[in-house]
This record gives sequence, structure tokens and C-alpha cells, in this order.
Amino acid sequence: MPHPQCPFCRQPAGWAQVPRFVYSQAGCACGALGVWFGIPADSDEGADQLLAALAIDERVALPPQPVGSSGMLSAVAYDTDATTRGLHRVLESRGYQMSLVEDRTPSGGPSWAFWARAARSALLATPRLVMRDLEESDAAGVNAWESDPEVVRFQSTDVGTVEDSLAYIRRVRAESMLEPRLLYQLGVLRRDDELLLGRVGLRVLRPEHREAEIWYVFRRDVWGQGYAREAVGALLDHGFSALGLHRIYGDCDPRNTRSAQVMEKLGMQREAHLRENWWLKGEWCDSWIFSILDREWAARRPA
Repeated sequence: MPHPQCPFCRQPAGWAQVPRFVYSQAGCACGALGVWFGIPADSDEGADQLLAALAIDERVALPPQPVGSSGMLSAVAYDTDATTRGLHRVLESRGYQMSLVEDRTPSGGPSWAFWARAARSALLATPRLVMRDLEESDAAGVNAWESDPEVVRFQSTDVGTVEDSLAYIRRVRAESMLEPRLLYQLGVLRRDDELLLGRVGLRVLRPEHREAEIWYVFRRDVWGQGYAREAVGALLDHGFSALGLHRIYGDCDPRNTRSAQVMEKLGMQREAHLRENWWLKGEWCDSWIFSILDREWAARRPA
């Protein structure tokens, strides 16, 4: 099976054979493409195979590294001599657009139709979770916890409406697009059913000192299942390994014992107790500060 070229770097993708179709998460040499699918030229059931491939595409998590300002693509390429209009309809229904048709190869091989679309914006993945940038369509899901008085009890905001959640998402999306990127506000989705469980965030506050702050909030009906620790752990690892940070810290109200336990279980040390440093919801509130250094996190990671 010939390897179609990336339209950006003109290099072939690295393919991996999967039963009944070809799939690769390696992408191309320049990194513009994150996921590739190819339909074998001798396929007599190309549309069914393409649907199967796209079903995997909808579940796959991109590598745990930030997506560049140019974004990443997923792509489908197939032998135009063996295709039908059915393939075109499938791709168009999934948001793909034809970007080029490769010429016949010097050896006389078939031409290739190349379709691409923006890949899912997942930045991080764990065995149970996928974390990606929040989208406007997440507003109702975000409001599931932002409208819960018990969840927002120790937060700086009060209960809000779906419109408030949408405005918040728009603000953080705009800030996340700035270069260099200093804010990561990620929705946390459960892999099994793609339910939006909560969000985790990281902001680089002092780039010259490689320091950042983290935070997290989850809907109440999933508390106690280890999702916060799993998601925050992935974010810490991303901050140290991908962003090159030296110190990451978080804070919580001392009465918020669940939040304190998340940071303690991840190896973060309580280094300060700030007394009445917040006037919040009609009362003075204390803060506990937890932090972890890059070398401390590296010592916790498996060899």
C-alpha cells in the first residue's frame, strides 16, 4: 500500500497495520498531522472500514503534549481508483474536507484522495480520562457543578447560570489562544461515556522563574472516585515534562479537606498557612498553600 504524502512537509506518514484498515498515530515528519487513516486499495467494503476507523478516531487521545498554534489534523487518504461516493459522504458527514488529490506515483500506482479535519483538542490522557480545551458546547456540562452550592462553597465565584458558564468558557478560550500560551483550562472527560466530569487548570505566572499555579473542580456526583487525583497528576506531569516548569503550587481553604487530600496524595507539600487572606462570601478565609518541585515529581515517577 503506497503512503500518501503530508501536504505540508511532503513526507510519507508512518503507518501501522490494524486488521482490515491502516492506522497510525505517529503522524508525519513535520508534526502537522496527528492521526492518519488509510483504506487499502483492494478493499471491497471501504465505507464500512472507514466508519470503523473513524469510530476509533473519535475515541483516540492525541499525544500528551501541547497542540501548537497551527493546530493538528487528522487525515484520511485512500486509493481514488477503488473508492465510491459513499466514502465522500461519510467523510463530509464527519467534518472532513478534501484538501488535495495526489498525482499517480512514478511507478504507475494509483492516485490518492486526501481529506483532513482539525483533530480533537485533547492535550492529556490517562487510563480513565481525556483532558481537552473547554468548548462552548460544554457550557451546560460546566454549569452542572457551577450551579451546585456545595461544589462552589470554597470557590471565589458563587452559583451561576448556563450563560455565566458560557461567558467563562469564552474568556478562557480567548486567553488560551495567546502566544506564548500561559493558561491551560481543560475539561476532564470520562473515556467510557465522554461525560464532562470537571475541569483542571494551570497558569504559568512567572515564566522567567518557571512557576505555575494549578486548580481543579469536579461535579459532586463523581467525588470520591479518584478522578481529581488522576487528572491533576496528569496536569502536573505535563507541566514538568512538557512545559519545563520548576515549581507548581495550589491552594485551598483548610476546611476543604477533600481538596487538600488530592494535593497531599500527589506528593505536594503544605508549605504555608495564610491567615484570613481572602474576604469571601461574607467572611474572612484562610488558605493552605501546597507545592511540588520538578525534582520531587521526577522522583515519584516510575523508572
